[in-house]
Amino acid sequence: MSLMIWLFPIVGAAIGWFTNFLAVRMIFRPREPHSILGVRFHGLLPRRRHEFAESIAETVERELISHEDVRRVLSQPETHAHILEAINARLDQAIKNRLSDLPPMVSMFVNDDLIAKIRSGLTKELDDLIPEVMDGVLDKVEHQLDFKKMVYDRIDAFPMEQLEGIVLRIARKELRSIEILGGVLGFLIGLAQVGLVFLTRP
Repeated sequence: MSLMIWLFPIVGAAIGWFTNFLAVRMIFRPREPHSILGVRFHGLLPRRRHEFAESIAETVERELISHEDVRRVLSQPETHAHILEAINARLDQAIKNRLSDLPPMVSMFVNDDLIAKIRSGLTKELDDLIPEVMDGVLDKVEHQLDFKKMVYDRIDAFPMEQLEGIVLRIARKELRSIEILGGVLGFLIGLAQVGLVFLTRP
């Protein structure tokens, strides 16, 4: 009798661990709904994948990246300067190419000072024009680029095996801890049962 009583913690630990192990697996499995004796079984993640994708998409758009973030980056003076620098580099080459096509008599009157004046004038025009162009581009981006829809479509299109792999890769330690915790709690409950048996024995 005493030996059987001390099996309570071991059995409790096994039941606690297995229950949590099964609960963790049921987050992902079964991937397709199955009915057993009228009870429908379907993994939590496969059953609610659309809600899962919607929730992540909303969080990404609200907390991580938005149109305002894109506008802020592209409107920075540094970005403006980089664009102007890239245009100037191409502009120098374009001016030289065009001038090389001029008749020899005309090209005789073209010198470096004239090229510098032409580039300076064009650069000034571009410097004033870039912010206006960028505003127009950003307005179009805001209407055409839907971050929420992009994230939702990507996640919702993931094969369930890939989605399960991502979740397991991120939360493997935590899920394993849940399984172990089930065993520990089961063991403690078993010990409590042993204590109650000894306390209630005549």
